[in-house]
Amino acid sequence: METVTVNIVCPSCNEKLTLVKPEATESGVVTCLRCGHEMSVVFDINSTPQTAFVEGQEPDLPAEPVITQSAWFSASDGSEYEIPEGVSVIGRCDARLASDINITGDSRISRRCAQVEWHPHVDPHVKITVLKTKNPIIIGNDIFQDPGACGILRDGESLYLGQTRLTLRIR
Repeated sequence: METVTVNIVCPSCNEKLTLVKPEATESGVVTCLRCGHEMSVVFDINSTPQTAFVEGQEPDLPAEPVITQSAWFSASDGSEYEIPEGVSVIGRCDARLASDINITGDSRISRRCAQVEWHPHVDPHVKITVLKTKNPIIIGNDIFQDPGACGILRDGESLYLGQTRLTLRIR
């Protein structure tokens, strides 16, 4: 069942309320969590985006879209590696010491060579921090090898781990 998010304002306390409802629902009764006021809500299911208003009031706030981003590394060999939101570790695929992002086919990559930080709701970039590597990590024209050294990667930019070029993609 498809759902949509719509916003209304409580007429008693002016609290902004966000409602998630089935797409085809045309009306309902909602209780304000702040003041307890019960109100009849009418949804305009023909507008894009859908809107809602409390009976007796003019339509108020339009629905705010929820934006979900995904990020991944596109490797020079055509492989793709998803980047989870938050902090993860990237390295060579190894059964004895797994990383969160396991790169295959390049023995020059250390097993846990770098930390990857991606917080899409805070910063649209990816931060790469060296953990431990025998071979340098290259981001643009910058070379990183010392533990703790870090660089920023933007959408479309590449980094090199061992002999593998990884290009950041964010959508």
